[in-house]
Amino acid sequence: MLQLEKKSRSQIIRIAIENFISENLEELASKKLVIRLPNNTINKLMDFINTGDILNVPSAVQIALDRYLSSIEDYYLTKRKQLKEAQLEYQKEIGNQLSRNENLR
Repeated sequence: MLQLEKKSRSQIIRIAIENFISENLEELASKKLVIRLPNNTINKLMDFINTGDILNVPSAVQIALDRYLSSIEDYYLTKRKQLKEAQLEYQKEIGNQLSRNENLR
């Protein structure tokens, strides 16, 4: 407290704002999301919370969304490319077979 007495009012306010931001940064850098879940999903969540496997509902939803979005990113960044390559390979093979059949005639 002695250190604050030596500072000006604007310095004290600046320190208070910096402390508030550092303590609440995670909340300030997030958006609120409201969702409706079926009762059976809520019951499952509550079972996991009661056993200590999940901290709370918001953290469970955040983890689930993070994993879901990661799987979508994985699909679009890797698996989609692999599927297109496999499809092109298949089409190329079919084209080769058709041309072989025409050559046999």
